[in-house]
Amino acid sequence: MQAKGKVKLNMEIYKTIMASTVRYANARIPEDQWAEVYGLLYGYNDKDDVIITEAVPFTHTKKKGHILKVEFDEEDYALAADIETQMMDRTPPQFIIGWFHSHPGIRVMLSQDDVKTQLAW
Repeated sequence: MQAKGKVKLNMEIYKTIMASTVRYANARIPEDQWAEVYGLLYGYNDKDDVIITEAVPFTHTKKKGHILKVEFDEEDYALAADIETQMMDRTPPQFIIGWFHSHPGIRVMLSQDDVKTQLAW
C-alpha cells in the first residue's frame, strides 16, 4: 500500500539542515576532525501530510575514547522539551516530528544506534 501523504519543508529549513552538517564536515576541515550532527524537526500534521516548520541542530560528535559518537545528553533533552513547549503555543500546535543526523564520509544508512534513536523518538 502506497502512503498518501507527503513530508513538506521549505528551502530555508533544508538550508538549515545542510549548513549544520557541513559546518562539521567539509573539504575545508581535515577529515580526521569531521563530526556527526544531530538535530530535531518540529512541525505538525495537515491531514495526510507532515509539515516541517523548524529544523533545530542540537549536538555534534563527542569523542569517547577512540569512538566518535553523537548522542543527546541531559541538557539537549531539556532544551528539546523547552522548545516543544514553545511550539505547542503556535497555531497550529507543533511538536517533534522527526530528527536528522549526518554520517560524514560514509554511505547513507541507519546504524544500530540510529535505529534505537528512531524507536525512542
